[in-house]
Amino acid sequence: MVLRNRRLRSGTNWNARKEEMLSNPQFVTVSERGLESSAKRQRLVRAVYRAYREGRPTIALIRTQMREIDTIITGFTDIGIRTTRLTPAAVVSRPARHVRHAFDDGAALVVLPLSGGQYWQEQVVDALSYSLDLPAPLCFDGEGDLSGELLADCTAGRPLKVGLLGCGIVGSALVEALHEHAPGLEIEAVLIRDRARHETRFPGVRFLTDLDSFHRHRFDVFFDAGSRDAPSAALIRHFLKAGVPVVSANKHAVSGALEELLSLARATRTPFAYSASVGGSTPILEWCRRLRGEGVRRIEGIVNGTVNYLLDRVAGGEDFGKALADAQAAGLAEADPSDDLEGHDAAAKAVLVVEA
Repeated sequence: MVLRNRRLRSGTNWNARKEEMLSNPQFVTVSERGLESSAKRQRLVRAVYRAYREGRPTIALIRTQMREIDTIITGFTDIGIRTTRLTPAAVVSRPARHVRHAFDDGAALVVLPLSGGQYWQEQVVDALSYSLDLPAPLCFDGEGDLSGELLADCTAGRPLKVGLLGCGIVGSALVEALHEHAPGLEIEAVLIRDRARHETRFPGVRFLTDLDSFHRHRFDVFFDAGSRDAPSAALIRHFLKAGVPVVSANKHAVSGALEELLSLARATRTPFAYSASVGGSTPILEWCRRLRGEGVRRIEGIVNGTVNYLLDRVAGGEDFGKALADAQAAGLAEADPSDDLEGHDAAAKAVLVVEA
């Protein structure tokens, strides 16, 4: 299968793609107070790395000593995040232009060191916000911030309450993994169609079939392991509007309303991850984002493992019906394999890869 990336499909040049990236950077500020301990520094590291994985650059305005900034930059460089540090003179003189130049040169993180006080920080923030049309920056000087609150709850002993939609192949595997390997995550409720079938397999898990009852629970994070647009898309919208982080493995729901969901996540500053919808734990979408400036002309691969398995079996002379039954018994195909066999699964993945 051959997929052309969005740049080639639409004729958009690389300069326009860089403008698109710059239209959605992460903007953060931090001072010595926000870096005074290793735990606080890690909050900044996590926020920058998360944006990097999402294909978004970061603008970091840091009020601290130059030696501290050098240590921070070395840390990001060591994990592969290309970082540019502006000079103090550049920070107070047309900083937006220098930030643009840094992103043009391929930087994923631009550090703006500032030795002045709060007044100079406000001046630089105003200049960047006006020239680059940035939202208000995230401040990492307090005890809490958007990147660290959930992890802080885990380490403090309060498990994160998880809401899950779906308990098919993906959902049931997630329930098992959370029980065995994630003591800091507690499954609060699972929304499914057939409660009796799953309660025997997972005693102690609260299974719900009523959407209103599911809405009444307060979750720290929502996992979408559904296989259809409904009710996944509506639930993703609901939780993003409520500021609840969303992780989706549902390629159909995400691909059908990708721009809308991304806009909603940006507007509410709520994490929205959907890489699991293509390739499972393999970071396919992250690779595509990192390569989109390289002029990718085509991508080849096994787009649907179920269909590939069936084709191999049939090519070897086996009966299609038996091959399908074996695939279902092995957990390679859902009870209703129509999405795989009719090409809907591959089409949804293609949309997400092209739009990455």
